[in-house]
Amino acid sequence: NVSPDVFTSGVRVSGSLSALFDGGSVLVNFDEETEASLYIYLFADSTRGSEFLLFKLPNVKINSADKSTDGQALQVSGDFSAGKYVGASTVIEGTTILINDSTVTA
Repeated sequence: NVSPDVFTSGVRVSGSLSALFDGGSVLVNFDEETEASLYIYLFADSTRGSEFLLFKLPNVKINSADKSTDGQALQVSGDFSAGKYVGASTVIEGTTILINDSTVTA
């Protein structure tokens, strides 16, 4: 028995994030209740050409946000949920989450 590479049933993706920003653009998406993309890169080390994992969520909505300042930077903490991308772009995959492992070749 082998697990399939693609699952056709629905998936629920949600999480929490904390980040430092030099501007308030992430809060505009929250205030206007618009979707945005979230890319999470995890590198094996700090060398050039390091192996990595990429988690791509093309349709994320920020559900709650708290902001505070940390010196010059704006700190934002909040919760998000991700849904399937259903827009008209031909360069964005019609999926909820895409995972790319740099060590796997086709």
